[in-house]
Amino acid sequence: ANQAFCNMLGYSKDELEGDTTLRRDLQIVRNQIELYRVKAGSDPELIVNQWGDLVFNNYLHSPPVNPLNQNVTVAAAPDANIGWVWRDSGSGRFDIYGTDATGLAEFIE
Repeated sequence: ANQAFCNMLGYSKDELEGDTTLRRDLQIVRNQIELYRVKAGSDPELIVNQWGDLVFNNYLHSPPVNPLNQNVTVAAAPDANIGWVWRDSGSGRFDIYGTDATGLAEFIE
């Protein structure tokens, strides 16, 4: 994206690129979580084991880094130094969400 377009939207170029990268990363991670569910018959233990279930079983090469705040930590709710939130999506099923640049709020998709 060019800088003029980013300015028109009220974002810096880095913010817009970080948003795009996070959306892409969320899609990849969600797909791998779904594959894990199908093969393992359960959700990964993201709060307890962080990314261990997905990395050690070769669903991910390494823990994903949130491009907005450079954090890899998964928690049940946003907070400082949290990159990802694992919570009920409202349907009784858990899903992964990114946090914003502060880590204090969920990234709005």
